[in-house]
Amino acid sequence: MYDPANENVAIVSNFEYAATNDSVELRLKMSDIGLVLGQTIAISAFQEGASDGWAVDWMESKTLTLNEAGSTSMTLENTFAGNAYGFTITVKDDANLAVDPATVVVRVDGTLVSPGVNKAGGVTTITYVYPELMASGLAPRSAFP
Repeated sequence: MYDPANENVAIVSNFEYAATNDSVELRLKMSDIGLVLGQTIAISAFQEGASDGWAVDWMESKTLTLNEAGSTSMTLENTFAGNAYGFTITVKDDANLAVDPATVVVRVDGTLVSPGVNKAGGVTTITYVYPELMASGLAPRSAFP
């Protein structure tokens, strides 16, 4: 992954990804790319290819504010993967702190939603699929009270 302001500057070179059919999905730790809670980010994507006469498909930029509700700060290792269809948050327990899946709260643009929450082997996975494509300016938030 390269700095969008300077394509010659690599930001991250070792990350998890999967490519299937015509899609690519990657997972990055927020800390690896310099993101912190409270920061607003923009996500956009495009593709072009010879299969459709080099037509360009693109997604309007969407902004997300990386927030955590409540008064506790997240100290556990976590990853966030999201797109216009939904998101997945993965949180790993450590020796001193563990996620209780029953206490996970997720809000999208301030509205409480019901995500899928599963825990296995000290890893909690929180998934949510938007009922329709995410509108510009919505902000997923998670809390671990």
